[in-house]
Amino acid sequence: MMSAARRMFRINVVFRTHGALKHATYIHLFATSHTQKWNPVFWILINFK
Repeated sequence: MMSAARRMFRINVVFRTHGALKHATYIHLFATSHTQKWNPVFWILINFK
């Protein structure tokens, strides 16, 4: 039971960290791009990662 709980906790932390990094990366790219041509790439990265 403890190993399963530890694994779930680790997965939760990884997802939270990955989500925060993904969000920050998207904001950074969106703020530095200022053009619409990269938006589909952003949405693909957001939806599939």
